[in-house]
Amino acid sequence: MIGDYVPLAFKNLSRSEENYLNLLNRDIDELIQFSIQSLNSKEIEDLLDITDKEDFIDEFNNTDLYFKLNKIINDNAINGLKPLRSFYKIGSKLGYQSLNIRPRDLNAYDDEAIVILSDYVKGLVTNLNESVGIGIRETLYDGAINEYPLNNIALDLLKVPTMVVDRFQINTHSRMIATTEYSRAVNTGTLQSFSNSGVQDVNIITTGLPNVCDICIGIEENNPYTLEEAMRLLPVHPHCACSVISANSVYTNFNGNPVIIDLTQ
Repeated sequence: MIGDYVPLAFKNLSRSEENYLNLLNRDIDELIQFSIQSLNSKEIEDLLDITDKEDFIDEFNNTDLYFKLNKIINDNAINGLKPLRSFYKIGSKLGYQSLNIRPRDLNAYDDEAIVILSDYVKGLVTNLNESVGIGIRETLYDGAINEYPLNNIALDLLKVPTMVVDRFQINTHSRMIATTEYSRAVNTGTLQSFSNSGVQDVNIITTGLPNVCDICIGIEENNPYTLEEAMRLLPVHPHCACSVISANSVYTNFNGNPVIIDLTQ
């Protein structure tokens, strides 16, 4: 991926991207709602009496709230992987259809590509949820040092998705995952269908919309690319909507060992 470029004008979400974003945001809301429900517990009452930051963090990390939040975070990371296979199959179907081949059932090579993709996305979703956990902790500490009543802290917890943690506003981070990982999964499926069919060269194409960035335009102008080169380019940047088509006018029904597509490099 080239840098951390994020387009100023977000593209409209597809239905699949919107559903994925809603799933990610529901998981975020689960963390926040659980924290709000825990405010009346004795351990949080004692925690809010601590104003030294290091002591607060040490005590927070030993609360039942902390351990239960971590369990929810782990569950959410698995939950965030559920749509990937369907996204991959969309790309696989598109790839075979573009080659005038009847879409095939997923094979061992597809399964291997999906494992690589899933391991990568699990890390992203875990990081997103951990950012929410940090936001919850910081909101509780802010309540402690300012002696806010519980009602005020609860209202502030609802604002956690607008907090900036590790460079990204949380709700912007969830949108970036929804759009970028949808594109990554679809393109992985398409490229793997090409690899399974003996296609060796591909063209990377933009959406052609007015907000296409100069980086993507330049990549499109330099077509074609080998499968290995395309793997090092896609997705070009967060929110990238570029897709791939075969550059081969002739291909063979490949019976060798296909390249396993990895767009997480």
